[in-house]
Amino acid sequence: DEPAVEHDFALMASNGINTVRTYTLPPRWLLDVAQRNGLRVMVGMSWEQDIAFLDDASRHRSIEANVRASVRACAGHPAVLCFAIANEIPPQVVRWYGRCRIERFLRRLYEAAKEEDPAALVTYVNFPTTEYLQLPFLDLVCFNVYLESRERLEAYLARLQNLAGEKPLLMAE
Repeated sequence: DEPAVEHDFALMASNGINTVRTYTLPPRWLLDVAQRNGLRVMVGMSWEQDIAFLDDASRHRSIEANVRASVRACAGHPAVLCFAIANEIPPQVVRWYGRCRIERFLRRLYEAAKEEDPAALVTYVNFPTTEYLQLPFLDLVCFNVYLESRERLEAYLARLQNLAGEKPLLMAE
């Protein structure tokens, strides 16, 4: 509820946290609370990325419509850092459809988001097992990385920075 979120966001801000990530469309009041507390929000979108989503044309049209509606609901809000059009499409799904089909679909979602809010930053949150996806159209390079050894994390972050090139690199998880 809003009072609890207000309290939590105030504590987060007082401890140096500057960004919150959602995995579903946040209510507008949550964006307002984030703004009052000086936080930015990485708005995630929930859809069926763990299944064979490209087998059914109506399903991928539904995913695109969901992305459009989600971006439209938050468009222009000053607390929005970026929109994450998807999160961690499993490697077996990428292999099943092939890298190029997944890349084309993500580009389609990116373009749909940009049509709804042209000034917004748009990303896809990737992870190591599908780092080979070629997504140069994204505004930010985002990865979820789970390495518990400092040395392994530092080495992998250096690799990701090389993959990101001149684009900003965000660790989403």
